[in-house]
Amino acid sequence: RHMCSLDQDDHALWFLKHARLDRNEGVTVHIGQEACCEAWACLPEDDRGEYIAQREVPRVLLDVHGRKFTLRIYVLLIATPFAPCESSGSIPCSGGCECNSSRSHLGAAWALARREFVCRSHPHAYDPSDPDPGRHVHSTLGKFEGVSGSLGSEWALRDQVWPTLCRMLADCLAPV
Repeated sequence: RHMCSLDQDDHALWFLKHARLDRNEGVTVHIGQEACCEAWACLPEDDRGEYIAQREVPRVLLDVHGRKFTLRIYVLLIATPFAPCESSGSIPCSGGCECNSSRSHLGAAWALARREFVCRSHPHAYDPSDPDPGRHVHSTLGKFEGVSGSLGSEWALRDQVWPTLCRMLADCLAPV
């Protein structure tokens, strides 16, 4: 299956990411979707399904030194497989319902966001015209030279932006 349907902005940064690697491994940076598609097409055919393409998030956060700034927020998701039946109050067993309702019984879910998070700055100043991974990808503390980090509690804007971060998380986790 081919992943590419080209968009209009051929100067945007795109990332080709290995889906099962972490700590910034298996990530390449490309200027334009076409370049990202070409890099994907050059991968061995058996490996292509292991990669995802992602357009850079618009309006990236920059720190006071002009470096890309990321927040690592830890969220615990807790879900129950079924919600109590509206008419009987009992929980359906094995997908069945005592009330024979045709409505599906969606489970409940909660997301607990840890208020203490990690702030990280990339080692080089942000430049959207330069696909250097040091500007856009390398942000793992202790792995890449020049990456700086601190706790969210040390960030002067934490209390001001926390409500907005919570709304963003809620939007991401809202049912579709």
